[in-house]
Amino acid sequence: HLVPARQQLEDHPDCKPLLQGVEELSGGRESMHMSVEQLIGNDKCVCVARWTNNVPAVLIFLPDRKRLGGVAYWNCRPGSSDVSDHGWKSGGQGQRLLFNMLKFTTATPS
Repeated sequence: HLVPARQQLEDHPDCKPLLQGVEELSGGRESMHMSVEQLIGNDKCVCVARWTNNVPAVLIFLPDRKRLGGVAYWNCRPGSSDVSDHGWKSGGQGQRLLFNMLKFTTATPS
């Protein structure tokens, strides 16, 4: 299950909209998470959420700390239940997370 990285969200309040409407999300019965620890600690990387096994779940890369042109990474395989019986449930909060990520990375910085 997805768990918000509360300290990162406090340090980077602009990233809070990424989890708006996402209260509970499971990666699926056979969810796999890639090792992305080499990205953590990068001064342009914000870990917005982790899986319950403490592996980063949602990472945001902010070039020059600006949202426009940022890259969002959701660390979850396989895809939704539309493509795999073992994936995250299609029609649930996974779709909301994807929407939030697209909206966040294409928003004009204020």
